[in-house]
Amino acid sequence: MAADVPQRRLAEMLGRPAEEFAAFAVLAPAQLDMLVVAVEATAARQREALQRAVDESLQHLPPVLRSTVKAAVGLR
Repeated sequence: MAADVPQRRLAEMLGRPAEEFAAFAVLAPAQLDMLVVAVEATAARQREALQRAVDESLQHLPPVLRSTVKAAVGLR
C-alpha cells in the first residue's frame, strides 16, 4: 500500500489518473522517490521560468496598464 504513495503523488502532480502510473511499480522505492523529486523540481523550475516570462512581458506595457492586464488574464 505504501509503495503506491509516490505513484499517487506523480498522478496528482501531473493531473492524471493513478492507474496510468502502475508501470512504475517495477522501480525500486528509492528510484521512484528520485523520480518524484525530479518531477517536482522540474515543475518548480517551470513555474519560476513562466513567472519570469510574465514579469518580463509586462515590462513592455506602461506601468498604469500592468495591473489591469494582470487582472484581465487572471494573474492577480
